[in-house]
Amino acid sequence: MGDLVKDDVVFKKYSEAKATRDLLVHAQGEINELYIQKSGEFSRGFKGQKIIIDQEYFDQNVGQLKRISGIISR
Repeated sequence: MGDLVKDDVVFKKYSEAKATRDLLVHAQGEINELYIQKSGEFSRGFKGQKIIIDQEYFDQNVGQLKRISGIISR
């Protein structure tokens, strides 16, 4: 499962969601270099911008978490 987790897009998107959470808690929602590094190709903005959390983003993350749960339960 190790390679699957590392390479599966759902886990990369999960990393972006965790990085977004960190921005909200530690950086007042302002995108910084650490967020860009952690989120990689799924970064949702540029340094200095405020991260946007809208209903579509929230719904997509709920779907990603359900997929992860399914992967783990198998």
